[in-house]
Amino acid sequence: MSGVTVDDKIAVLFNEMKLRSTHKYITFKVENKEKVVVDVKADPCKTEDSESDKTQFDILKALMTKEPRYILYDFGFTSKHGRKINKIAFIFW
Repeated sequence: MSGVTVDDKIAVLFNEMKLRSTHKYITFKVENKEKVVVDVKADPCKTEDSESDKTQFDILKALMTKEPRYILYDFGFTSKHGRKINKIAFIFW
């Protein structure tokens, strides 16, 4: 078998984040050029407008290194009709 494998915990973390908003974001890294593993998990933090979400995202950016990372980020915002929305984004850094 060749290529990079993914730690089994990642699928569990993704489902928890999607269903229960257990983390604001989770970062992943490739370890020893062999396996994608969890790097950083942030506590849940509800954001309902773009300004507070931008603040949380800026904190995440400060943690990033020059090495590649994968990020699951739980965006929270209010639509122009006043509906609260949460979306999970997958970002390659």
